[in-house]
Amino acid sequence: MNRESEFLRRIPRKFPALGLGVGDDAALLPEGLLATVDTLVEGRHFIMEQVSCSDLAKKLLGVNLSDIAAMGGRGAYALLSLTCGEGFDADQFMKELLQECDRYQIYLVGGDTVSAKETVLSLTLLGHPGKILARRNAAAVGDIVFVSGALGGAVSSGRHLKPQPRLDESAFLVEQGLCCLMDLSDGLAQGLYCVSEESSVKLCVKEAMIPLHQDTVVQDFLERIQSALYEGEDFELLGTIAADKWEVVSRGPFDFHEIGVVEAGEGVLVIADTGKTTRLKKGGYEHQW
Repeated sequence: MNRESEFLRRIPRKFPALGLGVGDDAALLPEGLLATVDTLVEGRHFIMEQVSCSDLAKKLLGVNLSDIAAMGGRGAYALLSLTCGEGFDADQFMKELLQECDRYQIYLVGGDTVSAKETVLSLTLLGHPGKILARRNAAAVGDIVFVSGALGGAVSSGRHLKPQPRLDESAFLVEQGLCCLMDLSDGLAQGLYCVSEESSVKLCVKEAMIPLHQDTVVQDFLERIQSALYEGEDFELLGTIAADKWEVVSRGPFDFHEIGVVEAGEGVLVIADTGKTTRLKKGGYEHQW
């Protein structure tokens, strides 16, 4: 059985000068453009009878924009690969997608269409980086660890179909000099380990400080924490920032939440209300085949 993370390790990290390849939410091309791609597959990511064309358009563009936001950038140009399954309303989908592109000032510049039994939607998005490129490998000892919003319950509630890419939040953070950021598509636990491993640091997170989304209120506390850590599809931002800059960020216009601190070492630790410290179990959503 193959895992997505193991598969990605097979891709060489060699890349032309002034560029950035595998290892972050988007690549940086030598020409100065950010590039990312995401795919939605009928039967895997959505059930056609349970979603609208509007849902699919919002999700397809939103997940790509979230990757661009995690690099501190803005979207600009898109290419669409559209595999039309039986009964798929391609005309209505294109109408909805173009409306979403207009909303975010994205130009749809081309793509490809084919027919098949199931619908597959794939979008490649190019964007412009901000004045600082946000990287997963830039966390430093003493940094504050934070998230951009409440977590958990996205899949069970259906919220995952309407992601809200944190573009304005990203732009604000980059203006403050932030350089470590990633998007939370596969769960907080996986995101924390990504930052820890890419930056060669230890992240210490206080369990009680993790903001839990109202969609999880029907669950008990342990279930809510597990949902925030491992369910995924929240599309919030996870980042770290120097303590003095956090003072500015925390008083800014956005609802950022401090959840921990960066220390020397490796791995991710969770501190309970009782003071007990345990090593966080790795996990989160990961494609396997």
